[in-house]
Amino acid sequence: MKLMDPHFPFSPRQLKFNYCYMILPVAILGMMASIPGQTIGVSVFTDPLIEVSHLSRVELAICYFLGTFISSLYLKKIGPIYDRVGGRKLIVGAGLSLVLVLFHFGYLGQELTYINNIDRFHAFPIVMLILTVSFFLLRFLGQGVIMLTSRNLLGKWFYKKRGLMSAISGLSIAVGFSNVPPMLNNIISVQGWERAYMLIASALLIATFVLWIFYRDNPEECGLFIDGEKISDHSNESDLKKDVILTTHVELQDAIKTKTFWIITSGLSLHALAITAISFHIIDLSKMANLAPDVAVNIFFPMAIVAGIVDLLSGWAADKYPLKWILILMMMGACLGYTSANFLSHDGYYTLTILGLGVTTGCFGTLSNVAMPHYFGTKFLNQISSYFLSYLVFATSLGPIMFALSKFIWNSYAPSLYLCSLFAIIIGFYSFSIVTIRKTT
Repeated sequence: MKLMDPHFPFSPRQLKFNYCYMILPVAILGMMASIPGQTIGVSVFTDPLIEVSHLSRVELAICYFLGTFISSLYLKKIGPIYDRVGGRKLIVGAGLSLVLVLFHFGYLGQELTYINNIDRFHAFPIVMLILTVSFFLLRFLGQGVIMLTSRNLLGKWFYKKRGLMSAISGLSIAVGFSNVPPMLNNIISVQGWERAYMLIASALLIATFVLWIFYRDNPEECGLFIDGEKISDHSNESDLKKDVILTTHVELQDAIKTKTFWIITSGLSLHALAITAISFHIIDLSKMANLAPDVAVNIFFPMAIVAGIVDLLSGWAADKYPLKWILILMMMGACLGYTSANFLSHDGYYTLTILGLGVTTGCFGTLSNVAMPHYFGTKFLNQISSYFLSYLVFATSLGPIMFALSKFIWNSYAPSLYLCSLFAIIIGFYSFSIVTIRKTT
């Protein structure tokens, strides 16, 4: 198919500059394009959806849980498809599909209002089903496929500066993501939440077109090598082999037998669970702390500044020191952030929440991009990453409903936040036992 040929509409190999540095903004754009499927892109729509669906907060959280949980199951199957069709086809297909889903969300208010007006009692299961399927598509395409294909780019195109490139992308994503809740909040207040979804769909359509033009799955298909070197620059095959940097390539079935895989997955999944839940219930958290909604929503911006600084430092450190120290720092930040989030009404704890969650998010950005290719190589990265991401997505499905039940049973989010802090301590302790897999040439 010519449209997806790596040399169409242009050949990266013929360009005068190192194309791997074009891949960096492409990966960042792809991750930004996943925002509609991320909890941070859903959280500001939570209260409008509760209102129009006539569901309780727990019932909506159940829909979100089911949709995200089903998404996590299907993500494990994406790895082989990813290997077969390539990342470019996958991200363009997922982008266009997500555009249609977002247009559907733009009309969701009218659909649910019509259904509820017919018969409230019989409408309940239909409304639950519609929202579950809608959340599944939103999460599977956005948080799942688009994020997976974008994040893998850095691991495939960079080796020597993988940590640094991850840090730069992480800083960009942290700043971009932090501005999403207040920006969407402003759009919703002016245009309405349905109109906001229409605008997001239009922006995503443009982003998908740009991704089609510049996305390339790996350097080999472009006649390049990792870090952007041209294969033809080598005088013979033996010279090429001297310059090629390989890692130990571990297959999926072997990777999931290692404690390294599960410790890293557990640590990142814990933060995915907690930050998803906090973002999903951020408006209600602010009400319980007697804060104005915009004060709680604005917590994401200073948190992003901290995350960006930590991301840069941890990205630099990832190229020089064992990754387990970044994971340990992440768990320390998690314990501080989750515990302090119980006391948002106090200025000191508000600041500690920003600091803790910022540190955790910054380390998360680096580890989520670097850990899997660092420990297991790039040959089977698609399958390992899809398997790894499925657990992260599963964790995000548990977060909102776990916190909603905590609020329902104890009228407080504190039990869930303290439980997350406890797990952070346990995972941090086990992180000391991670052993780096030696690199081979």
